[in-house]
Amino acid sequence: MSTRGREPLSLEKGLAEPEDAVPVAWDASRPRLRERFTRRQLAMRAAWAVGGLLIVYAAVAFLAKGMWVEASVLWVGPIFWVIAWETALSTVEFWSVKKPHRARLVPARYVRTERRAQRFVQAYRLRTDDSEEVLWRRDSGDSPDLAALPTRRLWLVPGEKKADAESTAGFVFLLFFGLFLLCLSVAFALVGVAAAGFYLVGPWLI
Repeated sequence: MSTRGREPLSLEKGLAEPEDAVPVAWDASRPRLRERFTRRQLAMRAAWAVGGLLIVYAAVAFLAKGMWVEASVLWVGPIFWVIAWETALSTVEFWSVKKPHRARLVPARYVRTERRAQRFVQAYRLRTDDSEEVLWRRDSGDSPDLAALPTRRLWLVPGEKKADAESTAGFVFLLFFGLFLLCLSVAFALVGVAAAGFYLVGPWLI
């Protein structure tokens, strides 16, 4: 019996491809940038691209005017921008880990006096909304008989993994440190803008 015109049986009864099969590389459509990178990654790449273009423009401007000294300090603006960017990221990470903006005052009870090396500390215990126990310790010097307040009002600062207890002074320091990082990043960014404005626009105005 002739089998001309027919395909091999193994091909006719082959396993069907699943509907969610991953297409091969040459058949797959190229994903968009928004699908391949996060907003943070895109912003970082855009900043580096703009900075590179500014550096090239400034180098051409300086060299065309014969300003070799100014060309040697061409990196002042970009260096300050990088520092400002890293400081801003540190600020965001600090606020996301410590979360002082969600802190609240809660009562804490004295539980015991502990010995730490050559000193003593008074331990206070408080509970979170999830029934998690948090200990806060106050330095009581080298005297184990120092009187302790039966209760204290402490700041409960939620965190990514566990909550922390802070005194009022410690909580103020957290706020101050976060605001200090924020102001520092803004200051570095402004210095970078001022340096770039002077070194980029200045050659053409001379």
